[in-house]
Amino acid sequence: MEKSYNRSQWYTAFSCAASILSSHKKIDEEEIFPKGAELHDNYDIEGLEMLTIQLFYEVKKIPFKSLRENNNFKYLQNFFNYYPKQPTLTAL
Repeated sequence: MEKSYNRSQWYTAFSCAASILSSHKKIDEEEIFPKGAELHDNYDIEGLEMLTIQLFYEVKKIPFKSLRENNNFKYLQNFFNYYPKQPTLTAL
């Protein structure tokens, strides 16, 4: 049976990815968090999923050695290890 994530789980993954990118100065925290919160509040799970996947691809560009002890990164790795679909760049 395929597992699917709920809105809160997607928002948690989004928050982890956004926090990592913000701490590495890859995105503007004040710009991205309201966008994710709006998607969450409007129950736009597909939009939140797409935004989270985009951020995850950006996180993957950061050298692993600077992320391996980061709890947000560990959460994201676990989250996407059990993701029911294999996200592709063409889906973005």
